[in-house]
Amino acid sequence: MLLHYKYLCLLSSLALVCNVARAQSVSIGVNGDAPSLLARYLNWLNEPYAYLDSNYVAQQCSRWIVSCTGSVLQSGVKLSDRVHSYVEGDLAKYSVTDIRLQERVYNDISLTLTYRGLSIGWGVEMGRSSEKNQSFSFCWIKPYYGISARYTDLHEFAKADGYYESYVDDEVWSGDFGETSEYTANLRECQVDGYYAFNVHKFAYSSVYGGGVYQRRSAGSWMVGLKYMYGRIKFDSREAAFLNYVGGISKVKTHQLSIGGGYSYNFVAFHKDGEGEQQHGLRNLTFNLTLMPMLTVLNPLIFSYESEMQQELFGLEGSRTRHTRPQLNYTAMTGMVFSTGRYSIKAQCHYDNFRFNTGTHTEPFDLFGMDAKDVNHMKGRFFHWGVSMELNVRF
Repeated sequence: MLLHYKYLCLLSSLALVCNVARAQSVSIGVNGDAPSLLARYLNWLNEPYAYLDSNYVAQQCSRWIVSCTGSVLQSGVKLSDRVHSYVEGDLAKYSVTDIRLQERVYNDISLTLTYRGLSIGWGVEMGRSSEKNQSFSFCWIKPYYGISARYTDLHEFAKADGYYESYVDDEVWSGDFGETSEYTANLRECQVDGYYAFNVHKFAYSSVYGGGVYQRRSAGSWMVGLKYMYGRIKFDSREAAFLNYVGGISKVKTHQLSIGGGYSYNFVAFHKDGEGEQQHGLRNLTFNLTLMPMLTVLNPLIFSYESEMQQELFGLEGSRTRHTRPQLNYTAMTGMVFSTGRYSIKAQCHYDNFRFNTGTHTEPFDLFGMDAKDVNHMKGRFFHWGVSMELNVRF
């Protein structure tokens, strides 16, 4: 997944380089012939947005934007697994295990290069000497539609807490247990978001989150959205005791596809038009709030058992897939942008919460020649929130 994502960023970079090489006006092809496909694409990329109502949305002449962003972020995953174990039809054990990352809040600094809505970025954790968390991003954002992708690579310690009851000869043995991983677990997330706003003429979502245009007068729009998320948590292969507490699972993956709709509103506190390409005298302060409930329609969980020692202990190997129920999730974002001349400052907050629930699942197995089975029910969530401050310079 990381390799594919790097290829995506590379292709995006090549597209930006091609844009640099374009002439001030690419309108004719070789020897005066009709414009080539690339020339027509560059013309389309750089032409003004004719559909925008100039009374509500102002467009800027500058095309390049360089951004430096400082963020406070937290990402995590929580799993809760309830298991009833039966041997020869009799209840032998009950347990509930909660697994989570330690969910450390960390600081991130990132650099982003944007050209007419196309942007690529790279971020890295600040203030940690080893195994730095990092992220990569790619966006293509227009005033009323767009797509963005973000890949995050995190390293955190994992923790397992639980309670068990064992039933032997009419006696009940019970107790609590807890274990923290000896090595950091690796959480990788890739999120792809797409949006479409129905108020095409008067509302510009990119005025706060993308750049390139300014909202002159307050306006809002109903929106539809699509989100795909790949999440994977992998425990270190050197773990011993910790893997015993998580049932021998060495890796958990999920692919989530969600669709939804909501409302976004741009409130313009004040606006003053600028002059010339450098927008001298420009003053703009705009706030945005976007709320979008989403229904997760695809959400399989894949469990892998890769440790040889755990395979011998639990008798499980390879991978198991559990298909989860549709879940109602949500994403929320709010932001503010203040622009003056060719500079702007943005503040943004976002929160994503995506849950999963497998329902009841039965796993039969052989226990020393006796018929046994585990009946379990797993649920949990992936979440991500962040607060960021961004400085933009237009060229």
